[in-house]
Amino acid sequence: MAHANGLVLMRKTVSAKTGDFGGTIQGVVENRRDRKLIYAEITFNLYDESGAQVGSAMANINGLEPRGKWKFEATSFGTDFSTYKFSELTGF
Repeated sequence: MAHANGLVLMRKTVSAKTGDFGGTIQGVVENRRDRKLIYAEITFNLYDESGAQVGSAMANINGLEPRGKWKFEATSFGTDFSTYKFSELTGF
């Protein structure tokens, strides 16, 4: 799990797929705070087969409810990647 001030990325839910026009990374983030979040964002770094960073994928949401779960889909349009790494999770 990755934590960010009450936001938790459930790492076992994370998966990725690539296609002709980029790829997506999907998973679940939980808001373990007792208050609604105005905004939350998750970012992943993307790497090619040589290990060079080739871009990033991001998803965001508005109004994440207290104790709510967010099924995110971070998209990388036009960026072909072979691996990814969690970068950042923020919310306020």
